[in-house]
Amino acid sequence: MQLKSVLRDTVIVLGMSLLAGIAAAAALKLGGEAAASRRLLAIAVSNLVFTTAGFCISGALVRVDRFRHLLAVAVLVWLAGAVNLVLAPISVQQWVLSAGFVLAAMAVGGGLSFLFAPATRPGGN
Repeated sequence: MQLKSVLRDTVIVLGMSLLAGIAAAAALKLGGEAAASRRLLAIAVSNLVFTTAGFCISGALVRVDRFRHLLAVAVLVWLAGAVNLVLAPISVQQWVLSAGFVLAAMAVGGGLSFLFAPATRPGGN
């Protein structure tokens, strides 16, 4: 596992999470006041879909020791989420519990990545 690829993929997943926020904000803006009542649900679903897609992309880029690599990426993504303790109105408990969300997105995205890029053996086959 290379640090450079772990950092690259962490940026990919965080970028997809950022896109999720932008997509949710745009959808809520189009929906007006009726959509505002479903704001948290829209953000959660958007973040789940985009973050899972980010882990799928990451998994497809790394074909050897895929889940070990994705676990390292997930840990960095979760640690980067600590910035929300300062920027967003979330508690430490909510941030700690977000680890489950990150791991679920990693597992599903990593599993889906096998559809796009089958695993190879460490010897190159």
